[in-house]
Formats: sequence, structure tokens, C-alpha cells
Amino acid sequence: SAVKLAEDGRLIVRVYEASGQAAKRAMLRAPGGLRWAKETDLLERPQREINLEDGAIRFDLRPFEIKTFALGLATFEAT
Repeated sequence: SAVKLAEDGRLIVRVYEASGQAAKRAMLRAPGGLRWAKETDLLERPQREINLEDGAIRFDLRPFEIKTFALGLATFEAT
């Protein structure tokens, strides 16, 4: 898994299921919550909007699957 700040200010989070077992309803959240979330391809191009649940996202992962998300944090200051 990896986290980075994209050139355009989005937070990019890549997750990887490494145990070989499907993960159901995994959760990703940030301190202060999320404003928006999009699933992207590996080149970080938006693919689809993701609904927020209490400022977080939930998603499923197949065995060894990689998913990448672009996130808008509710509270964030770039320094």
C-alpha cells in the first residue's frame, strides 16, 4: 500500500490485498474525514465516484487485487 500527494493536490491511496483472501467492506478513513472519493486506474485517472459513509469509504478487494483511490480530505493544508 502507498499514500502520496498528487501534483494537483489530490491525496492518492493505493491498497493491495496481500494475504490471498478476499476482503469484504474494507474501510479507508482519514482524520477529519473525507470530502469526496474516486476510484482511479493505476495511472490515477478517475474511473468512478465512491459514496462516502460517515466521512469514509468502504470497498471490497479480491485476492491480490490492487485498488487506487483519489481522495479529497475534509481538512488539509499543504505545506
